[in-house]
Amino acid sequence: FFSSRRRHTRLQGDWSSDVCSSDLGEATGTREFKTMLSTLTELYAKVLKELEEAGVAQVIIEEPALVLDTTDEDIDQLVAAYKKLTQGLSTLNINVQTYYESVTHYKRIVNELPVRGIGFDFASNTENLAQLKAEGFPENKVLIAGVVASRDPWKSDLIKTASLVNEIKQSLNNEIGRAHV
Repeated sequence: FFSSRRRHTRLQGDWSSDVCSSDLGEATGTREFKTMLSTLTELYAKVLKELEEAGVAQVIIEEPALVLDTTDEDIDQLVAAYKKLTQGLSTLNINVQTYYESVTHYKRIVNELPVRGIGFDFASNTENLAQLKAEGFPENKVLIAGVVASRDPWKSDLIKTASLVNEIKQSLNNEIGRAHV
């Protein structure tokens, strides 16, 4: 699903759900799964290249797999797939958005994924903030900080939200220009 507003084009769909979908049945972990992953990676890479050629500046890929219990091999495959996805792109900024839980393999994800920005949910768990404080965040990437619970935004306590933003800011050495909250 594509939608477009004046300055933003959105490719709706999450890559890892397409790859890890239950529709793949028993293929997960087999050579067949790797073939499907390769095929989908090629298709997504083609779409991203076409978006870049059309003048799109930024794409956000929703990536629920990053909050699942994953193995090092899973992360290896994900990083390799993203390297293929971004190969040959020169002007298109790829941002990855995680979901409601804490991110597994935080250090590898923030350091190895070849993307411009990574979005974390800081509103529904404390683990992502703890990982940010403990491991830091690469200076060459943008942190997209989810600070309002998207499941129930009307219940947000703005004082607590402002405090959370300040904690995130302090964890980034006050370089709030690298974070989008």
